[in-house]
Amino acid sequence: MLRHLRGQLLKKDPTSVVIDCSGVGFGVHITPKDAERIGRLGTEVALHIYMHVPEGDVRLYGFLEESDLDYFQFLFSVDRVGPKTAMAVVSVLPWDTFLAAVSAQDPAPLCRVPGIGQKTAERIVFELREKVPAAKSAHAVSFDAGAVEALLSLGFDRRSAQKAVAEAQSAGAASLESLVTAALRKLGQPS
Repeated sequence: MLRHLRGQLLKKDPTSVVIDCSGVGFGVHITPKDAERIGRLGTEVALHIYMHVPEGDVRLYGFLEESDLDYFQFLFSVDRVGPKTAMAVVSVLPWDTFLAAVSAQDPAPLCRVPGIGQKTAERIVFELREKVPAAKSAHAVSFDAGAVEALLSLGFDRRSAQKAVAEAQSAGAASLESLVTAALRKLGQPS
């Protein structure tokens, strides 16, 4: 099972890319938001991958952030929700908005996603409503880990990074960006 690709970006359009990995070009479906952020042609890129094999056809779905892959797989676990629908939701609805809709059992935000009708939105909300508390904590863990890794890449030691991220989260930071920003502020303060 393919889970990660790193290589040179050969081609990109709003919903797919081709990545050269040691002379092999992999075509990967991506979200429009990742297409904007992925970088220029010729640069090295890395994607978290979901490999889907429907009836002998291999399709790759890639995400810059592992948390978006988790979100995609969470949606894909719903009966009769395919990868195209899951990608559409990940592209349009932020994770927090999606969780709030499912927690409130409100299908309306999902109906704003192109290609999702009332019945599909209701099915998603119904099937995932009991899984939401576990999904919230799993997603928070991936944000925590991502924030710690970002701080490590900036030269901070693991113990200080973990402490700063925990303090930032307890202060209310919820997204990856807000966790890193708040943790940097904490690390910049004298002890």
